Amino acid sequence: EDALLSIGERIKSRLVSRTFKLIVDGMRKGGELANLLEQTSEDMREIKLLKKEISAQVGMYAIFILIATGIAAPLLFSLSSYLIQTMYSLGKTINIQETQSYTAIGFLKLSIGGISPSFIQLYTFLMMFSSSIFGSLLVGILQSGKEKAGLKYVPFLAAANFLIFFLVQIFLTQVIGFITPSISIR
Repeated sequence: EDALLSIGERIKSRLVSRTFKLIVDGMRKGGELANLLEQTSEDMREIKLLKKEISAQVGMYAIFILIATGIAAPLLFSLSSYLIQTMYSLGKTINIQETQSYTAIGFLKLSIGGISPSFIQLYTFLMMFSSSIFGSLLVGILQSGKEKAGLKYVPFLAAANFLIFFLVQIFLTQVIGFITPSISIR
């Protein structure tokens, strides 16, 4: 009995340790050892399958977080930044006195030049970097249960964020500049 219990302790697995305790208890009480061993092995297989399923689900969550923070966020930030830059540059070319009667549409009041594109770009960069940090920490929690495990993803996720941001900016500038060459941004 002591030998079986020590095997479970030496392996340092809660599952194996509990299994050997059940076997020892069954032997002490005079139960059918063959039945007990079969049921125990069946339970261990089921637990192993459940762990694999949980691991697959957690992996899907991690992939979703990486896609959301590494691709979708910089894409949306780039689009909104480009839109703000376009509206700002258009607002600077329009004579404000001529358009004052058109700026109030119901409860919506349009102001020209309220926030500068450089502020929006700084805000965008800070948000992309912070989403890289928090996304990496979440992936670390999902994969190993510790936030620190995700810190290794921060540089890669931040690099992907900025790369996608600038590629989309270049793409939008080229495509929209080709379609409407009279508008110059920046």
